[in-house]
Amino acid sequence: FLPRVFDAIVLPNLNRLIDQGEIAEAEALIQVMLNLLVLIALPFAAGSFFVAPTLLRVLTNADIAAASRWVTPVVACAAICYGAMLIAGQVAFALRRTRVIAVATASGGAINIMLNLLLLPVFASILLPAATTLIGYAVGLALTAVSLRRYWRFRVDWVGALRCLAAAAVMTLLLYQLGYRPGVFTMHNPVTLGASIAAGILIYVAALWVSGVRIRDFRALFSDANTTEEAA
Repeated sequence: FLPRVFDAIVLPNLNRLIDQGEIAEAEALIQVMLNLLVLIALPFAAGSFFVAPTLLRVLTNADIAAASRWVTPVVACAAICYGAMLIAGQVAFALRRTRVIAVATASGGAINIMLNLLLLPVFASILLPAATTLIGYAVGLALTAVSLRRYWRFRVDWVGALRCLAAAAVMTLLLYQLGYRPGVFTMHNPVTLGASIAAGILIYVAALWVSGVRIRDFRALFSDANTTEEAA
């Protein structure tokens, strides 16, 4: 969802920077967007390991919740790969190398389908399609990054990622203290569940703030948008 939302903001700015030969600035813009993806998607994936079974039980029934308790976290992890793949696809599009997008998408999809055809007769579980989806997106992301390595440097902010990981760990510790366990249904009503999720979000934001993460770190996404509008 997040990469789609920022398509209208990032892609025009990315095209402008590349056309002006400002590759370093363009790479920095993509790095900021990748950082934002990690900041939002990482706690979502981590939290889903703890609250997904209870949330599914509230929204559906005991049988569906039991069968799907590991599916939601795995799909959440797949969504991180998918989001990063979409961002890398923006780079390929801006560089006029759309064939990279087609090959990566087709390859990841083919691997997903083949693994399902091979393994579903042996492992009849709804967790398998979720796992193969994760593998397919991971392959697509890797192919996109490798194909573009001659033209683009994807920089990884390891310090920022570790800060998000630490904040997510603090959040999951709170959820653990509230009685949630990975893959286990916790007897909470919708109000308590909602309050627990809200508390997890607040403690995650607070932990990020303590670690030094600030909104201004992502201001480049919007300042570049304003520059484009002024130039137009």
